This record gives sequence, C-alpha cells and structure tokens, in this order.
Amino acid sequence: MTTSNDLRLWLSRHGLVQSDLAVICGVSARCVRFWVAGERPLPAHLRLLMRAVDDNKIDLPWLAKVVGEETKAA
Repeated sequence: MTTSNDLRLWLSRHGLVQSDLAVICGVSARCVRFWVAGERPLPAHLRLLMRAVDDNKIDLPWLAKVVGEETKAA
C-alpha cells in the first residue's frame, strides 16, 4: 500500500510541491496536505498516477501542459 511517506518521497523525486500536485489532480491544496500528513488515505487515482509516472507511462511535463490547457479552457 502506498503511504503518505511514499507520497512525500515521490513529490521530492519528481521535483514537485504540494500545490503542483493539487493542480494536477484537480483538488485543493488542503486536500493534498491531508494526504501528505497521512490524515486521509491516498485515493486510487493518485496511486495510479504515481505508478504511471514512475513506470514512464505518463510524462510529467506533458501532463503539466495538458492540465494547464484544461485549466485555461475552464
């Protein structure tokens, strides 16, 4: 099972901060803080994202670009 510590390490390894993850996942920064603090379980979509990035199935620069475009369009 993926833990909050795994999430902290993953963020660091990929040069992300909590606010970056909030934008990518479409959630509030507060929600990400709960995940990082271990106050809420990591949702399935986040665990899948982490694995896809680690397995080179999703490229973070590409994802950031797409999320940025979607945010502007909304």
